[in-house]
Amino acid sequence: MMKTRFIFLLIGLFFIQLTYAQVEVSKKDSSRERWEKLSAEEKEELRNSYKKWKELNPEEKKLLRKKYEDFRTLPQERKTQMREAFKRFKSLPPEQREKIKSRMEEFRKLSPEEREKKIQKLREWRENKELKREHKRDERRENKREARREERKEKRRERKNRD
Repeated sequence: MMKTRFIFLLIGLFFIQLTYAQVEVSKKDSSRERWEKLSAEEKEELRNSYKKWKELNPEEKKLLRKKYEDFRTLPQERKTQMREAFKRFKSLPPEQREKIKSRMEEFRKLSPEEREKKIQKLREWRENKELKREHKRDERRENKREARREERKEKRRERKNRD
């Protein structure tokens, strides 16, 4: 059941991705003109998605339509993030996608309290990661400053020795 939901979500995201494809389409273009502008690969993907859509029962279609409407209400920045995440997910090898799906399934099975704990742990991990990154960046800057100081000292010594 959860795999099915995930598949529906992916199909929905695919429809969303197609809606905002990089092909520039003016409002005056007819459906046929838009179709003609798609690559052979995009047409095949659209055909396959349509076949999958036709296989869904009315409740599943209703759920996807609702998710699509929810998506449309999101700020543009969030939509872009979701599209990019979907593209990255699609580009992963099948084994990694399955691993992600199984982890998502495990996450869904958690109680709300357990989910919140996991989310908090992830936030803390990200913050620590960022702090470590900043610390390394600061260390590199300080090392460069120190190296420049040493170079200046060395030049002064050389000048003194020449005089």
